[in-house]
Amino acid sequence: MKKSFLSKITLEHILLLVILLFAFFLRVFRLGKPSLWVDEATSTIAAKMILVKGLPIFDSGLSYSRAYLFHYLQSFFLLFGDADFLVRFASVLIGLATILLAY
Repeated sequence: MKKSFLSKITLEHILLLVILLFAFFLRVFRLGKPSLWVDEATSTIAAKMILVKGLPIFDSGLSYSRAYLFHYLQSFFLLFGDADFLVRFASVLIGLATILLAY
């Protein structure tokens, strides 16, 4: 007889979910309050240039060839607005994925 999905959930799964929810809360709490640091601002400009030009190329013509995956993910969240919270939200998702990888 097949086991149902709910019968497969163990205490380990519940604890992992609690850890992920607490980590999400810690990362999102006051995420947009402090102003952007220099490296965050540079990444934000690169992500905005992806939305404008399709590639992270600054107005000076310099190509920002670092962390393509991160900047494309960041530019996706910038489609929803231009807030510091949305700029940093891609880092939150990557941080939560790191918890799963460590597990």
